[in-house]
Amino acid sequence: EFEEQAHADPDILETLPLPADGDLAEVDVAGLLERVGLGGAAADSVRDLIAGIVRAAFATDAMLIEINPLAIIADKAVAVDAKLIIDDNALHRHPEFEAFAQEARRDETERTAHANEINFVRMSGNVGLVVNGAGLGLATNDLVADAGGSPANFMDIRTTATSFQIAQGVQLLLDDPKVKSILVNVHGGGMTECDTVAEGISFAYARTERRVPVVFRAAGQNASWAKTIVKDRRLPCEIVDDLAEAASRAVALAK
Repeated sequence: EFEEQAHADPDILETLPLPADGDLAEVDVAGLLERVGLGGAAADSVRDLIAGIVRAAFATDAMLIEINPLAIIADKAVAVDAKLIIDDNALHRHPEFEAFAQEARRDETERTAHANEINFVRMSGNVGLVVNGAGLGLATNDLVADAGGSPANFMDIRTTATSFQIAQGVQLLLDDPKVKSILVNVHGGGMTECDTVAEGISFAYARTERRVPVVFRAAGQNASWAKTIVKDRRLPCEIVDDLAEAASRAVALAK
């Protein structure tokens, strides 16, 4: 909830601008640590960590280095988790990262999904999943497994995705010969409405001859309109309102 707190009270967020040459003044760093309540050996440890972050950023052409969370254990700063994003345009200066770059380019499917505002991970099963929200996506994967099936993917449609971008995500499932059924589990709310997802499915099926059966479960904003869309477009959809029943039906169709 930190982002919400910082939005409500920007004064709780402390910022220290980094000079272009990376040379942070010690007095500025000391002032930052004092403002966040760090002193003594703990402050010395965090000061060393900040210096290391700056060196790493310049040495790797990093676009972002994030430590979250940072723990203080026995007056020593410990990076419990960290994220580093390197500028792709600078990879020619970093042959040491080539193996990582090759791994990142490994799956064109995931790259296509990412470009279309969809978080997507390919899996080994035969039930394709179309879901909006990371938590709902994980829960849907679990429901499919509990029903005796195997998910073909994890999907999280971002709130900014349009119906045309969602169609690209659905197309990835239709292009996968292992996918024998598709379970759509969407909850309208925020910026993603159920009818936007329904339109995306309709666009995808309009561009392919493959008629993979779909179990369609929608709740929340514009759910009734979304169900009307899949009916009127004569998509190979079964509308099931109960989530556990929808998962079981998708597994049965895949078999």
